[in-house]
This record gives sequence, structure tokens and C-alpha cells, in this order.
Amino acid sequence: MMSTISSSLRQLEAKMPHQIAFLYAFIAQTSFVVAQSLVQVLTKSLTPIQVLYFAGLVVAIINYFIMKRQGESTYSKIPKITKMLLFRGFFGFACAVFLNTGISLMPLSESIVIQQTSPVFTGLLAFCLLSEKYNRTLVLTTIFSFVGIILISKPAAIFGANSEKEAAVFPYRSLGIVLTLIGSFANSVIQITLKKIGGASSPNSTAFYWGIGLTMSSPIVQTFKGAKPFYFGLTVLLVLVGLCRFINQIYLHKSFALGEANKVSLISYSQVPIAYIVDVFIFGVTVDIYSAIGSVCVFSCVFLMIYKNHTETKMKNAKMAKATSH
Repeated sequence: MMSTISSSLRQLEAKMPHQIAFLYAFIAQTSFVVAQSLVQVLTKSLTPIQVLYFAGLVVAIINYFIMKRQGESTYSKIPKITKMLLFRGFFGFACAVFLNTGISLMPLSESIVIQQTSPVFTGLLAFCLLSEKYNRTLVLTTIFSFVGIILISKPAAIFGANSEKEAAVFPYRSLGIVLTLIGSFANSVIQITLKKIGGASSPNSTAFYWGIGLTMSSPIVQTFKGAKPFYFGLTVLLVLVGLCRFINQIYLHKSFALGEANKVSLISYSQVPIAYIVDVFIFGVTVDIYSAIGSVCVFSCVFLMIYKNHTETKMKNAKMAKATSH
């Protein structure tokens, strides 16, 4: 059964790689939101660094055994690729630390908005480093996506808030904004790294190095902050976080290996509406009209990119068919 599904997916990857890249990216973003929802529960009992450590450990162990079973080496025969995998692993940890710390220093709504600058950074980096096009459609889609994100998050800077109260609750808000921007940019660098690695490394190998980066870096950082007591009842949730991040890393690698980085990165905008769906059906949060309109804006952009990509592929195939007939 699994071999049949795997074979069908490989055929689809070969037939329409860009469309499948969007599907894989959506799976990756959805699993990330589920993981973050579990993290939100776990951080009431553990520190964020402890959760990162266990998530990385689960991902590293799962991928190690998968790689051994498939006869894959834990390192690439190409030294440059191994260095890039190590960079991706340890830089991934730094990215997670920046984002998690930034969230703790500022309003969550504003943090969500700032994190969604990552696709913009990715598009610009892809344009500068990978020579990918940053056309009018991508510019308009990015702007439209930002409108949706702002409507959903309703940052205090735009919709208004009690500034004195906010200053009292978030005295280091400016630092939080800077750290979140650094984390967002770091995430874009990781996405470009995944694109450059491409098919030179398997998704399992990439995820393995991500897990190693978290597992090796977390204890060093944790020694400066101190750990909270761990009890066995948290094990199930920690394993689930690890499994979700495993799925996230595998499909994130596949999506960037198959599609264009500047287009695939836009799927990360789907994190916000997915998170609101989780809030409504699991945590019982009521979504207002602005959030509903914003979700429609974001998802409209995602489907617009898929439709445009399909149209471009269809036109390209038509030109090739016409050239062949002559």
C-alpha cells in the first residue's frame, strides 16, 4: 500500500513538480502549526529550549533509522553539501530561538505579522542569489497577503490599543520586533539553503541535520537559563511535537527541491488562517469579521499562485507541442 502511494507521488512529482511543491509546502506548514499548538501547551511546564531539544531528538532518531534502513549515509559525498546541511541544522536552531524569544517580548498579533515577512525576504534572496524571477504577480500577491495577515492579526499600531498598558506588559517590545525580524530573515536564509541543496541530499538527511542542530545546541543555551523539572506524562506530547516537526522538515525540503523558492515560500502565509482554525475548533477562540476576511485574502493568494503556475505550465507545454509538431 505504502509503496504504491510512494510510487504514485514520484510519478506526480515528475509530471507536475511545481504543483506538487505547493501541496508539500501546505503539508509542511500545517504540521508546523500543529506542532506549535502542542508547544504552546508544553511551555506551561517546560522551557521553549527544552521542547526544542526533545523535538530535535525525536526528528534525529526517526531519520537516522530511516536512513540506515534505506542504506543512506549520514553525510554527503560532496563536502559542500555536508557543510550546507550542518549550516541548515544549526542555523535552524538559531532561527527558532530568535522567533520564540521575540514572541515572548511583544504582542502575539504583531509577532505573527512580522514573521510573515519571511516570504518577502525569500523572494528577494531568490532573486539575488538564485536568479529567480520576482515578477509583478509575486509583488501583488505579497502585498495582498500582507493585507490579509494584518486584518487577521490586527496589530495595535494600526488598529489602536492602550499604549500605556501595552508598554507596561511589553517593556521590551522594540527588542522583540528586532529579534522576530532577525528570525524571519534567518528562516528565509534556511529556505534558500534548502533550494540550493535541492536534490543533492534526501529529505531525510536534511531533517536529520535539523534534529542534530537542535539536539546539540539546546543544552548549551539551556545551561544559561536553567531547566524546569521533567515528568514522564509530557513524553507523549513531546513525541507528537517531534513527529509533526519530522513531517514539517521532510515536506519542506521536498517543496523547495521541486518548486521555485519565491513561490513556494508564499505558502507559509497559510500558517495564520490554519492557526485560527485550530484556535476555533480546539481552543474555542471566536474569530471576528476582520480575521475571516483576512483568512480569505491569504488563501486567495495561495490559490492564485497555484492557478498562475498551472497556467504557465500549460502554456509552456502548448509551445513545446507546437514546436514538436513543426
